[in-house]
This record gives sequence, structure tokens and C-alpha cells, in this order.
Amino acid sequence: MRGPFLRGLSMAAALWWLFSLTACAGPSAQGSAASAPQEAQIEEADAPGPLVVVGMSEITNVYAEAMGAALGTDVELVQTSNETDERMIADFAAGRASYDVLELFSGMGVYYSADGFVDKGFYADITDVEGVREAVQAMLPVLQAHVSRDGRCFALPTELRTKTLSFDGALYEAWQTGSLDTYGREHFTVVTDADARLLDEMEKRPYDTWQELMGAFSNDGFRLLHVSGDAIASALLEQYVLGMDEEGFSFDTEGFVSVLELKKACFSETETGALDGTAPPLRVDFNSFSTYFIDRSVSPPTAVRERNREVFAPPTVDEKGRLAASVTELAVNAFSTRKKAAFRFLSAAADVGLNGRPDYDPVLHGAMRYGSLYSAACYADNAHLVEVVGEEPEAQARWLALTERLAVPSSAGFLTAFHNEIFPMYLDGAIDAAQCAALTQQRYEMYRMEQGG
Repeated sequence: MRGPFLRGLSMAAALWWLFSLTACAGPSAQGSAASAPQEAQIEEADAPGPLVVVGMSEITNVYAEAMGAALGTDVELVQTSNETDERMIADFAAGRASYDVLELFSGMGVYYSADGFVDKGFYADITDVEGVREAVQAMLPVLQAHVSRDGRCFALPTELRTKTLSFDGALYEAWQTGSLDTYGREHFTVVTDADARLLDEMEKRPYDTWQELMGAFSNDGFRLLHVSGDAIASALLEQYVLGMDEEGFSFDTEGFVSVLELKKACFSETETGALDGTAPPLRVDFNSFSTYFIDRSVSPPTAVRERNREVFAPPTVDEKGRLAASVTELAVNAFSTRKKAAFRFLSAAADVGLNGRPDYDPVLHGAMRYGSLYSAACYADNAHLVEVVGEEPEAQARWLALTERLAVPSSAGFLTAFHNEIFPMYLDGAIDAAQCAALTQQRYEMYRMEQGG
């Protein structure tokens, strides 16, 4: 997935700046694409040629196969890259479409914020597309709000990611029953004395602050950071910027200085020293849900879900207690000349997400019944919850309570610039944390001016 990874700005940043100045003129010149009647658009004949879908996740292939099997539609899948992003932005500004269906990412690590595309009118209204309304209504409330405006739907969430505390319940049980050797053989790992000591120290519970969580591990949190340092560093910034669009928000604060210091500790600890042990009881990672393996001791072989990891909400630096989420979404380009085919593609995607892939085979697909575990995480019903966190009512309730606190960061373009340009100076020692915070605020104010804010 492109979102969690930083990509260079260069030409893309320049195009985004130009796009921000011209965006309002594009859709408004033809009447807001977001509010145009979709019935008229559906009745128009599609232009010749294949449906062009740009994306990066593997599940776009699942949707294409489902659509092709049902309708025989020719689909051309284009791999997301800097080049495709630049072309998409330029197309939006010019009111044209090189790509009919867009798989986009709302969250950290991209130079644009896909969340703003709805309000700029670049997504077609898909409310009345077959199956879309039903799928979105079955999703978590945070996702419904994310893609809807005034009761109308403009994108289909296909994957949800958030950072969680993920405890290895099987490891704890093996420790309590004296069967660590058996655990090691089953999980292809080695449980060392250091791991066993951590099991004695580490309580399976939420932690109020990141400092408390790190302090619960031996050696001042070194082991946790070595395994999960990148995820913690990312979570800290994601959580802090949830208030970015609120009045009075600033990076030049003691709170952000503290975030910077914790982020730097994450990077320094993960890059130095040797890790003593390979089976940590806790990880901080994206979702960290179920895992599957193929049980070949029975005939025919079956996919068996390994014990679900015990998921808890992580600490947060957000003053309102929110947790950051990232969303992968499918949208129909408002300027597409193949909307009928594009709507059918989203209909197929909605059916897979809500009801499961039509060709599902537990041996072949395991956890991919609904596309991926991240896809199942979008929904609130029991069938999807079982895939995500298992059948235990307590685990399901804990996960649903966590999702009530989710929010999607905006202004992702600026955050990528922060990672590429500003934070490295602090990591290298060229500036201290207070100077980094002040410089970040200065750049943020410039960014807001460029965006017309």
C-alpha cells in the first residue's frame, strides 16, 4: 500500500501546488461534478476502450476478476506510481480523466489528501450504484462519514488500517502452561529467557501514555521500539495532527516537542544494539488481526485461523482521545467517459466487501474472504468481526469501542513534506526539537496559504 510509505515530492509537489490554485475552477466550470445527477450520466454511452483502474492493492485484481466473471468487461489495471499520481492531479486541474476508477488513500504518506477530493467535486456520486449503499451502510460509522456528504456517497472504503496494541495471547498461554518450546516449534521462532521475563513484566491491558507503555518493557523500552519503533513513530505524528483543521492548532508547542523527542527515540533505538529474543509478547502495528495457516493433516486440506491476537487501543497524544486511521477507497473519476463500466466495477467491489468473493476457497484464500483482513475491518457486523478479531464477545466489543475513537488525518501532503524535509534535520542533529517544532509551524503556515486557507 502506498500510503504508509513516503514517496518523493519533486514534480508531484509542484503539480499539487498548481492543482491547489486551479482546483476550484475545474469542476465548477461544468457545474459541480459532485452534485451532477448521476442518472443522466449512467444513461450516456461509454466511450470505447477498456475500463482503466489505477491502484496498488492486490484486492483491485479481486474486484476486476469478479467484474469480468460477471460481465465480461475488459479492465486495464494500472499500478500506482509517482507518474500516475502526477497525471491524476494534472487531469483533475484540466477536467479530464486518464483513469476511470481511482484507488486512493486517505492518511499519511501521500502528497495529497484524498479526503479533499470529495469536497472539490472530483468523485462521481455513487450512492445509487447497485450494492454500494448497502455496503457503506454496513460499515463503521467513521467510514460512512468519511465518504458521505449530505446523505450522498462519493467513495467506497475498501480497507481500514489503524495502529493497535497487539498481544500474542498464544505466547502468554504457552508461558503459563510451561509449553514455550511447543509454541516455538508451531510458530517457527525461538522463545528466549528474555522473552519469558517480559511475559512476567508485561500486562495485557491498555496503557495511558506512550511513555508508560515503553517503560513497561525491559531496558527502557528498547525491545518494544526495536520491533515496533517505526509504527510508534508514525502513530505519534498521526495522532497529533488529528487536530490540524481545528482553530488554534499549532506545531510550535511543548506537546509537539514531546512528540518529536519520542519519535527520535523510536528511530535511535531501532537502529542500535542487538535484539535479545525473537518472540516479543506485544507489537504495535497496523491492525494485527488474525493469521491463517493450512492444516494439511486433514483431507482435503483446510485453512485454519491461528489464534487471534488480543487487540487493545494504543495510547494517544490527541487531546480528545482520538486514534488515527487510514482508509483505502475506490472512487469513480467525475470526468470519466466510461462511467457505466466504472459503476459496475464499484458494484462488484461492494459485493465482495459485503458478501465475500464469489470464488472464495479457504485453502487458496484464507483470510481474504472479503478481499483482505483490512477489508473485513471496514464492517461492523458479526461475520466480518469474526474474521478480524475472532468470536470472543469481549474481543469484538473491545475492537468496536476502539473504532468509535477513529479519525482520518487530513492535509497529508504537508505531512509528507515534514518527513522528507524537516524531520531529517532534527534526526541528524542539525536542529533541536524546539527548533524543529518552530520550523514545522512556519512551513505549515506557508502550506495553508498555498491552499487558500
